[in-house]
Formats: sequence, C-alpha cells, structure tokens
Amino acid sequence: GDIFGRRAYRAEGVPEPGQDIYYNLEISLEDAYKGASTYITIQREVPCDACGGTGEEKGATRTTCPVCNGKGVIETSKGFIRFSSTCPNCKGKGVIVPPCKVCGGTGVIRKPERILVRIPPGVDNGTRLRVGGKGGAGLRGGPPGDLYIIISIRPHPVFERKGDDLYCEVPITFSEAVLGGKIEVPTITGTANMTIPPGTQGGKVFRLRGKGMPRLRGEGYGDQYVKVKITVPTGLTEKDKELVARVDTLYKSNPRDKIFHR
Repeated sequence: GDIFGRRAYRAEGVPEPGQDIYYNLEISLEDAYKGASTYITIQREVPCDACGGTGEEKGATRTTCPVCNGKGVIETSKGFIRFSSTCPNCKGKGVIVPPCKVCGGTGVIRKPERILVRIPPGVDNGTRLRVGGKGGAGLRGGPPGDLYIIISIRPHPVFERKGDDLYCEVPITFSEAVLGGKIEVPTITGTANMTIPPGTQGGKVFRLRGKGMPRLRGEGYGDQYVKVKITVPTGLTEKDKELVARVDTLYKSNPRDKIFHR
C-alpha cells in the first residue's frame, strides 16, 4: 500500500493487456532471400467461452466479502500513517464469486491455433516479425498481446552471410589461374559468369555486385564475394610430372624471397 491512504494497487476489475508470445522459426537462406509464407501452430491463451473471460461462474450468487466488508481493500494504521492493501480474500473485488469451473477463475484457457506467417525478403538471424493480436488473451476485457516470430537461418553448404553480403569459395584449376578465363560460379539464385584474369593468385577475392541478399529496410541488394582456391592435381604419371617440371623452369624468382628478405 501507500501512505496517507493512497492506494498503490491495481483494482481487480481493471482490464489488463495479454502477454506477448515469442516463437523461434528456422528458415533456409533461400527463403530469407526471396521471402516465404508458412503456417505455424502455437498454444495461446484465449478468453474462456464458459465465463466470457470474467473468471466467474455464470449465474452464481455474489456475497459481500467478510474480510474487507465489500471495500476491496484492507487498511491498517501505524501511528498517524495509514496503509492500504488489496484484500487477499476477494482480490480487490469486494465480493466473493464462485470461480468458473472451466478456467478455474483465470478467465482464459489455452488452445492451439494455426497461424499464417509471411516472411519478407532480406530477413536475418534475430529479425523479429510482429503478428498483432495473436499473443495471450487480455484479462477482464483487456486487449490481447502480440506474437513475435524470431527468425534464425540454417547454415548454408555454400554461402556464408555477413549482413547483406554473401561469401563463398570456388576452386579453379592451375591453368585457369595462370592463363585466365571465364568460369561459372554459384549464386543464391543460380549461377553467374566470372572472369579470372591471367596470373590470379590463390586466395584472391572477387566481388559480384548486387548478387547478395536483398536489403530488408531499404532498396537494392548486397554483394557476393568469391574467394578462389587453386586446386593441385593428384595422381600424376611420370610423364605428367616431367611436364610440370618443365613448366617450373619458367619461373626465375623464388616466391618466398619476400619472407626472408625484408
């Protein structure tokens, strides 16, 4: 309670909004790119049909609370200071009403509900989607809470996502690295052609503009970054090894010189 007779409690008859519900939804990177619609099933509180959400047994006789004499509060004094608190017997109602046999006096019951969730393009891990009015039921006529869908994206076998950009690693042959050429690389929507310039070193990163994820709160797309990895052939014959040795004679410099001579 509060001093000087001011009440610091919420009256039992005041409407209260329902609680929000949080639901974790895992989706693929492809669905995060293009958007999707899916159904989920949740357990949520709804107003009790038997009592209409009041928590009281319909048609039952009300009696005045004998503890607070119908006031709904109990007042105590210590010297010149008065304290008020909600009556624990009637919970501030001032009357005793038999509770609803279906909901036990809570005014709500739990029911499963199938809900359609629309996922916009560009969502990322931790994105929250709000579905208004699909949370817990309000008490005593209060509005329902909201449903929040928390997005998580499954790891992708090819791409790693960083913000709106996508990263991947693509192998190239020794001859492609030396001579250059055009290769096909994977994208989130299919494939794209990428030019490898002559003399490309392993670990070189190329950017494909606009091949990343759509921006959730804005226009356009992120980029895709492709890191090339030079593959070394295995299972060479003696003749193959002789050819490689002949190619090696073309290199006049030691690639490790910069490490030892700084």
